[in-house]
Amino acid sequence: MLPLANTVTWIFLSGTGVVSVGETSIPYPVYVFTGTMLWAVFMDAMNAPLQQTTAAKSMLAKLNFPREAILLSGIYQTLFNGAIKIALLLAALLFLGINPGWGLLLFPLGVLSLILMGTAVGVRPRNNVLISSIQNRIGRFSARTEPSVRRCGPARAG
Repeated sequence: MLPLANTVTWIFLSGTGVVSVGETSIPYPVYVFTGTMLWAVFMDAMNAPLQQTTAAKSMLAKLNFPREAILLSGIYQTLFNGAIKIALLLAALLFLGINPGWGLLLFPLGVLSLILMGTAVGVRPRNNVLISSIQNRIGRFSARTEPSVRRCGPARAG
């Protein structure tokens, strides 16, 4: 997992003195793992719309279904992957004897907000497959409703 590899890297850099880190209220490995885990969840959420629409490209062309289902599947996949990462974080907290307190009850709400924000960022500028699919549908619909008379040049009076 990427957050674990990043945590080991930051601990190594801090231990060798390459990176100087001030005091934290929790042990440094948990501090780094929490930050890298939250960043990984955000990046997963941001990349999920593009990955889901790329994977469903053939289905987009062949079937008529709500396009929002693709985004929801990406959100559900990110929630599942995030739950695994949160379970690892909780295991690390318990292993190191850290009592997170009642503030831990708000943590899932923060992670859900992070996932929704990452999805919103990932949908807007990067999702060209979904946008082109919608534009193709609009183009086909407008081609059916336009009159079939076409002009080849400017209209002449007279």
